[in-house]
Amino acid sequence: MNRLLARQIRRHIGEGNIPENMKGLFDAIDRSYNHYEEDRVLLERSMDISSNELNESNQQLLSEAKKNAEVLAKLKESLNTLLSFEGDIAPLEFDTDSEGDILKLIELIQIQTNRIKRIEEENLQVQHFIDQSNDSIFVTDDKGYLVFANDNAFPKHSKTEIKNNLYNKLLFQVDEQYLSRKEWENITDELVENENLIFEKERKENGKITPLEYSLKSIQIGGKKFFINVARDISYRKDAEKKQRELITSLKSANEELENFAYIVSHDLKAPLRGIGSLTSWLIEDYASDMDEDGQNHLKMMKTRVGRMHNLIEGILQYSRIGRLEAVKKDLDL
Repeated sequence: MNRLLARQIRRHIGEGNIPENMKGLFDAIDRSYNHYEEDRVLLERSMDISSNELNESNQQLLSEAKKNAEVLAKLKESLNTLLSFEGDIAPLEFDTDSEGDILKLIELIQIQTNRIKRIEEENLQVQHFIDQSNDSIFVTDDKGYLVFANDNAFPKHSKTEIKNNLYNKLLFQVDEQYLSRKEWENITDELVENENLIFEKERKENGKITPLEYSLKSIQIGGKKFFINVARDISYRKDAEKKQRELITSLKSANEELENFAYIVSHDLKAPLRGIGSLTSWLIEDYASDMDEDGQNHLKMMKTRVGRMHNLIEGILQYSRIGRLEAVKKDLDL
């Protein structure tokens, strides 16, 4: 029997004095007491559980609120960093407990996110333009680590392979044109004194030798030094230079032949002219008394024409030698 019910029976009826006709009633009351005790215990347990759960929920909410405050603080810091790239803009101040400031922060983050997206699209467009270049273009830091390359920089590797496997590797480990670290150091040391450096090398690939012209430039970005390298296939220029050399050789040979021809022609023409001139002089000297005035004038005219022809041939010979004669400066009385 429930202890509370037994106590009341002892107090008002006396222990063991329950009438037979009332035992059923007291049994029902006893069951009610027991049910009440059970319900009370269950209720207390429920209240304890609810209190613990509520406490845990409160702790979780406090932890999440702290994390959210930290996230907002980091977002604010990131936003100020983004804004700093756009010029001398004063840092933004936000109250993370103010709903209006939080909404303003979110709005600015959305604006900056869209701006970053546009910048990324522009960068991709520029990257596409650079990739279309026929030249090989790549950039390294001052230590020689590759940080950028277009599609033509390393034709043996795909774009994905270049980004995943070649970036942040030393250039002389990637490009066979730089045979050693020492050679790279010599090149970069020379760039310290000269902003630009141009040199030629040959690339061997699949048994084919391709002449390349390398143009290196040193630049400063954000306090860091970088080297831009543009390698250009100069096969066409080399072929043109070869043809030019062949043409110059051929021209020299033609000029020599022309000089020899002019000398031979002038020599062969001068010989009969000298004969005609000598014969004319003899006729004038020996037979002048036997000729009338017209005959003498004709002989003199013939001698004059022979002299003129001699001067003409000599002039042609001198003209053929103009390109090889050294100019002699002389004073002239004006």
